[in-house]
Amino acid sequence: MKQRSPFIFGKTVSVDAFTDRKNEALHLYNNLVNGTNTMLISPRRWGKSSLIDKVVMDIRRKEKRIKTVQIDLFMVSSKEEFLHLFAKETIKAASSKVNDVINSAKSFFSKLSPRIAYDVSSGELSLSFDKAELKEYGDEI
Repeated sequence: MKQRSPFIFGKTVSVDAFTDRKNEALHLYNNLVNGTNTMLISPRRWGKSSLIDKVVMDIRRKEKRIKTVQIDLFMVSSKEEFLHLFAKETIKAASSKVNDVINSAKSFFSKLSPRIAYDVSSGELSLSFDKAELKEYGDEI
C-alpha cells in the first residue's frame, strides 16, 4: 500500500495544511504591518505564496485598521497594466460600498481622473485611466 505524502505541491496551501515557518511568518507579519518593503527570494515551489497568503490572512484577522491587497504580477506585462491593477485593487480594499469606491477614488487621485464602473451583480470593479494622463501622473498611484 502506497503512503500518501502529507505535503501539498503545485498550489498554495490552506492554513490547515501550512506547517512550521513560524519565524518567517512572524518576521513577514512584522515587516508588513510596519510598512517595511520586503522581497522573498527562493526557488520555485518552496512555499512563498503560501507564506504570504497565511500572513495576509493573519493581518486581515488581527489588524482591522490595515487594509491589504494581494496582486499576482505573473500576467502583468507593462507599467500601465500594473498601475491599473494596483489602483483598482487598492480602491476595492479600501471601500466596501459603491459610494465609498467613488469617494476613495476622489481622495486617492487629485490629478488623475479614473473611469470607474461597478457591476452590482458580480461586485466587480472596473477602473481605467486615460493613457496620456497615466503617463504624466502615474506617480500619483
